[in-house]
Amino acid sequence: MRVPKYEELQKTTGELIDLFNNYAKRYKPGPYSALLKIVRSELKGRYEENVKKKPRIKTPGWFPLTYFTNTVPDELRLNQITCITQLGTTLPEPENGKEKETVKYFGILLGSIIYRYLRLEAVYQGISALASNSENCALKTTLAEVLQLNSDNDLDDLTVFDCCSAYETFLKQDKIADTYEYIKSDKGFFSKLSHLIDKRKPGSETILKRIGYLQVIQNIDEILTRIEGPIQLLFPDLVKELRATMADSPELSPEEIREFWKKYAVKLKPQELPVLEKVMIFNEKIKKEDLVCSDAKSCDLEKRLMVRLGTYKQHVLFGAYAATLQKIKEISVDTEDHLAKKMNDALIDTINKALTINASNVLDKETLRLGFVYMELFLKIPGMEEQIKAGPWGRGDILKGYVVTTLKELDEPQENMAFTV
Repeated sequence: MRVPKYEELQKTTGELIDLFNNYAKRYKPGPYSALLKIVRSELKGRYEENVKKKPRIKTPGWFPLTYFTNTVPDELRLNQITCITQLGTTLPEPENGKEKETVKYFGILLGSIIYRYLRLEAVYQGISALASNSENCALKTTLAEVLQLNSDNDLDDLTVFDCCSAYETFLKQDKIADTYEYIKSDKGFFSKLSHLIDKRKPGSETILKRIGYLQVIQNIDEILTRIEGPIQLLFPDLVKELRATMADSPELSPEEIREFWKKYAVKLKPQELPVLEKVMIFNEKIKKEDLVCSDAKSCDLEKRLMVRLGTYKQHVLFGAYAATLQKIKEISVDTEDHLAKKMNDALIDTINKALTINASNVLDKETLRLGFVYMELFLKIPGMEEQIKAGPWGRGDILKGYVVTTLKELDEPQENMAFTV
């Protein structure tokens, strides 16, 4: 299998969550500014237009009856719209440099709309069959249009949970809920909102756990980026020591390099040694001309070490992907929950896309094993377990244990292997 270059893999790593959201078919809202504009100045008008468009309805059954739906705006629905519009007028416009605050306000605004949309859906599911078609509800139709809902862009549990929770938290701030006449008049408002949030919590955790696996990969890439600089700073001193060792010799053989390394390695910090040892050249000669810096920058050996450091990062990051892919495939075998299975499939598709795994670039056993070898070396760096934000793995040592155990299984004869490539 061709493993993507580190630069390619690093770029994709930064886009993992968006890639997963696409495969998982998670809800994608429009921009905050556009939604704010609609809520403030267009929502009521859109509702009134949809009221006028309400069709003649036929009842189901052998003897259907045709009746005309109400084409006059409903006072209750207008009050519910006012509740959303009032919120929109209190939320600030988006500002450059304040993306975090914008995301917060966006979630609150979405929460108010999503809550009302899902409440309308629940109400229509609970009334008589004669009028149980929620598509006849003009406000529900309007909110669906505002949310841009369709068969390819439906609400997911994590979006509902996060946005409605943000809405609830906002309203429960000191006396804020009391400023909304509709909320004051609806005595069961908070219990219904809380019930909706609780109902969506298990599904939200299922989605969030899969995102968590991807965040671990991103965290490992962040660590690789952090250690790159300090390792590069070791190269000039290493070259200096090699020059001194080769003062009376035109070259060092692999055996002599290893003898040199035994003496040099004791100077390194525990966190530096495993990485530099993996980057160091041991299996070929080092010549004196390799240590000459003709351009006053880096000598040939330093340039080669830089390339080898890039290869090290490439395979460690690939190993993080490989470990995640293997884990998800294993837990998918016994998964019966529909949402969990769907999210596992989305996660597998995400990793396959990131690693460019396809019919012409198949992940084979040897490449998979190589990724686990590099991950094991990386995770055995002193203090690395504590640095990693392990997310759904629990702790860094649990992730390391999984990598070590799986690597042993990969080394077993094929007939005894309990994994799937």
